[in-house]
Amino acid sequence: MRPFDDISTRFAMEEVKLSSNLSVGTKRRNSPKVKSAATDINAIGGENEIVEKLVEPIRVYSEKELIKELEKVAAMLTPEQDWSVRMTAMQKIEGLICGGATEYACFPLLVKQLVGPLSLQLSDRRSSIVKQACHLLSLLSKELLADFEPCAEAFIPVLFKLVVITVLVIAESADTC
Repeated sequence: MRPFDDISTRFAMEEVKLSSNLSVGTKRRNSPKVKSAATDINAIGGENEIVEKLVEPIRVYSEKELIKELEKVAAMLTPEQDWSVRMTAMQKIEGLICGGATEYACFPLLVKQLVGPLSLQLSDRRSSIVKQACHLLSLLSKELLADFEPCAEAFIPVLFKLVVITVLVIAESADTC
């Protein structure tokens, strides 16, 4: 037996363990009822654990309904609102995206109206709000691609300010975003 055989066997076993966990997560992600919003991989004590945050898709059946929903969300994203209300509002945007709102031609224009309120969420002192806002921006950029570019240009200065913040969760979220 070579000295590295034991190490490579352990590595292979951990890899199989991780990949089997990932396959379980992907089965859930493809479920028609619930779509995975984020998958975080945490290394705790040498074991890999997957935590999924699920967001219910919100279906809208007309542009008028979509406009109304996003106006409600924009009103919920004011600094005067409690942080839990603002968190719910950002999750609602995510639910709309998962529900197919990006298929409407007016969606990129409506997102431009959310640049101000989302920038305020990025500047918040609560790390969970900043983390959710960064996740939402990442999702929007993946869904809208080139249509998100004008919005991205507005978010970049705010994100650069966050990267140098000493609160690790905020800095890492901004860097990932």
